[in-house]
Amino acid sequence: MNIPITIDKKEFALAILKNKKTHILAEFKEQVYSAELFSIEDGLIKFIINNDFYELFVSRLPEGSWIAAYKGLNYNVSRKDILLNEDYETYHNISSEIAGDEICSPMNGKVVKILTKPDKVVKTGETLMIIEAMKMENNICSVKDGVIEAIHVAAGQNAAINRLLISYKKELCEINS
Repeated sequence: MNIPITIDKKEFALAILKNKKTHILAEFKEQVYSAELFSIEDGLIKFIINNDFYELFVSRLPEGSWIAAYKGLNYNVSRKDILLNEDYETYHNISSEIAGDEICSPMNGKVVKILTKPDKVVKTGETLMIIEAMKMENNICSVKDGVIEAIHVAAGQNAAINRLLISYKKELCEINS
């Protein structure tokens, strides 16, 4: 089974070669991986790939894609095959407008540092705050170019998964490079 996926606006093909309950043999970017699911709970997925253990925090966005947090970096992930073909083009043409209005916490953790403020112009990928989870600091980055409307948490506060952290101003504005 082939699954077309998008990771941070780059398209990839994921080929599932074997699928047996919690064990998957898959090909990604011309390499074969043996993956075994360990557990899924509260947005934390634990799994083994080629004998290496991984933990990945995931949070579903309102428009259907996912934010996956790994080693302090956030990735926007979506599957093209779960949308109707005609809906896919529409979805991707408007997703940056819809997806970028709010940033929710991709994990349970403690806000340790806020690096932005209301009315600040930010660029895609810019770190806006840092959340500590399981003794690791995770960068929460801007998902689009825009202007910050509000910060909905304070440093030192706990942020549950899917808690609203930051919202962007909704009006369209030009941002000088």
